[in-house]
Amino acid sequence: MKKLLLIEDDPDILSVLELLLADHYEVHTAMTAAIVPEVVTIKPDLILLDNWLPGMTGEEISKILKAQPTTSMIPVIMVSASNISDDAVVDSGVDAFIMKPFDINELIVTIEKLINSDVHVEGKYGSLFSNTKTII
Repeated sequence: MKKLLLIEDDPDILSVLELLLADHYEVHTAMTAAIVPEVVTIKPDLILLDNWLPGMTGEEISKILKAQPTTSMIPVIMVSASNISDDAVVDSGVDAFIMKPFDINELIVTIEKLINSDVHVEGKYGSLFSNTKTII
């Protein structure tokens, strides 16, 4: 079973996502950036990352993960309720961006595309950006 790491500070959103995804994935959760050092141990197949977290933004977390050889190939989907510039999204290195509120079916399709793709190039970004954040 593929592993997902969900990093989201809203306990209600985290619980709903965990409930919806647990039938198909092994789901690990965290509410803060404190989980970042453990990513190497967890070895997730994909990270779903909120942008606004206590202590560190999702953009910062993604940059750290994408800069490390042991985690650079892990696909990262960032979700955010705030409007983030295209440049900031690209600079963060995420593989996909989805605006909150999001359609759960869109999220699952994006997870499936990334988790089942063998096309992850270190230091490059994917083109799976949603809700006006399309970057090709």
